[in-house]
Amino acid sequence: MSYHDLVDRNRQAGDDDRLEETTTMSNISYLPTQVGAVRSSILKLKKKKSKWNIEILESDEGRVVRFENELQISIPNEHWESFQSVFDTELTENSYLDLQLQLQDRVQMEEKGVFETRREELKSKISSYLETKEIRWASNIVEKFLSSFQLTEDLTPTMETIIPLNKTTQWISNQYSELLQEHEEDLGYLEMLIENWQIEPGKCLAGGRYLLEYRGIGMILEARVNPDSEPSFSLKINDDSIADDLDEAFVGLPRIGNIFYPKKDGTDDVICMLKEIIESREE
Repeated sequence: MSYHDLVDRNRQAGDDDRLEETTTMSNISYLPTQVGAVRSSILKLKKKKSKWNIEILESDEGRVVRFENELQISIPNEHWESFQSVFDTELTENSYLDLQLQLQDRVQMEEKGVFETRREELKSKISSYLETKEIRWASNIVEKFLSSFQLTEDLTPTMETIIPLNKTTQWISNQYSELLQEHEEDLGYLEMLIENWQIEPGKCLAGGRYLLEYRGIGMILEARVNPDSEPSFSLKINDDSIADDLDEAFVGLPRIGNIFYPKKDGTDDVICMLKEIIESREE
């Protein structure tokens, strides 16, 4: 009989008593990455009572451990020793288990250190993914514009972007807290996040849109950082003559209508020239 047949047979036993038990019994599977969930289920048993009769059904591929009619755990043979490490002594077939004595407080204490390590690994992964040189460079450019012109309104919420460029650190902290909100003590969940966490594909990774003003001249700055590509900027100037003067001052500065697209190394010059043009109109 295969391991899966064994699990199915145990869940679908023929007699009425066994059927009644399986319909009320919790069924979980054990993997090393899910030890937190398994331990949590066993701890729930311990809260109900400390002493339990256990039954172990075996096949060539794995075992099924039953705690009376409350909990059934399916364990592949290759993970049996790992499962046994949850307890102080080896589990044997049809034995009597006192969880008050057998459940390892020592392992639980060790896991506290493991949890802290895994949490730091997760935070480090999120930070390394988001605190890229492209995002830092784009953030610096945005800060230069914000310090050179008056911010009238932050329009970033109107963008389909994941991270506001001027709030990257805060976003990382919030994302980390949200991920751990319901599963902070689940080691398997933490390890899954470390392995699989990624930004949702198809969206702008980071960005910002800002309504700016300088001496009565309005403009809109937009910045975007997409995965695996250079940051891009656009600057819309709400004054035709100012836009024309800026166009004449820069050879090769891309323009469509009154929207300019500064290049990576030319934003400082664009800021300085734009301020000079606007200031000259007042003389």
